[in-house]
Amino acid sequence: MRARTALLMGVGVGLASLGFMALVGAGVEPDEASGRVLGDGSSASHCPVVHPGPPKSGVSFVAPRNPVEAGAVAPVARVGAGWIGILPYAFLDPESHRIHYDREGQWWGERPEGVEATIRYAREAGLRVMVKPHLWGRGMGWVGTYTPLSQEGWDHWKADYTRYILELASLSQELEVELFVVGTELDATVRERPEFWEELIAQVREVYDGALTYAANWDGYEDVPFWGELDFIGVDAYFPLSSEDTPALEELVEAWTPHLESIAELCRRFQRPVLFPEFGYRSIDGAAGGQWELPPERARDVPVNLEAQILAYEALFRRWWDLPWFAGGFLWKWFAEDDEGPSGPTRADYTPQGKPVEAVIYRWYRNEVVP
Repeated sequence: MRARTALLMGVGVGLASLGFMALVGAGVEPDEASGRVLGDGSSASHCPVVHPGPPKSGVSFVAPRNPVEAGAVAPVARVGAGWIGILPYAFLDPESHRIHYDREGQWWGERPEGVEATIRYAREAGLRVMVKPHLWGRGMGWVGTYTPLSQEGWDHWKADYTRYILELASLSQELEVELFVVGTELDATVRERPEFWEELIAQVREVYDGALTYAANWDGYEDVPFWGELDFIGVDAYFPLSSEDTPALEELVEAWTPHLESIAELCRRFQRPVLFPEFGYRSIDGAAGGQWELPPERARDVPVNLEAQILAYEALFRRWWDLPWFAGGFLWKWFAEDDEGPSGPTRADYTPQGKPVEAVIYRWYRNEVVP
């Protein structure tokens, strides 16, 4: 049985203090560039302390369309990552309520063979692993509001989803994956069928002995009743903080306060540390606002705002990264091979690849921020 307390040891290799220069370039004064903001601990005075080691420093690794070689994961070292999140998608037909996984034509990195290969590549690179299954709904995309309306539909969905999760949990056990996510943003089913999730968690525990979490959407984490059955409270942290195109750093830091206090109360109540299975910001005007209000990632001619991305990341790190009950997180997202065009500062998407924010992430991931 692998000790769950071993999860928090960071791995990574480094550049230098490039993040300092990136912040100066973004208009943050040098004395601010090294600042830390300790979050309000009043609501979390009895929260469990995460020990040993620093927060998880993770990236969400986009499943490659085609097979890749072992070196494909090595570039995550540029941001000092010690963890990699592997995302095996399955696809939901909302009319039949059936879930399809490991089908011919599905991207290599999403199928068991690609998942296994990517995990092995991560091991060779010295990375720890989170396996985070996702559902994508045909004709609807995000599945957070999905729930079957009939008992027959529910029975189909339950059987398919259980099989999908247990297959991946068994593979994760075989490959000694440290962290497994039982579900991602399926918040409507959590509210309406919590007993299913409790049963599923118990079934996963029978085949997998690593740590478990569920990834709740930023507006759904308070509705999850079974945090006590898991090892981490998981929140996909896309909280809207400001509607400004390029808000001030101080404004963003302060805007975290109500969200931090709410999550701290949950941490105290369930006695579980907090993890962000996803967090991140686009390099676009309004990056720290409502993500659903931004232009689609594939939209053309969207103005790039690298400064907004830098400031949003910096504010999150300042409020969260030093909290003793915060277990870290996985930034969204990192490409092994770029099917959408070259990465870099001309893109208004989520990836930090080739953008100045890489340096900011590196400083915090490698704990090189001066107190």
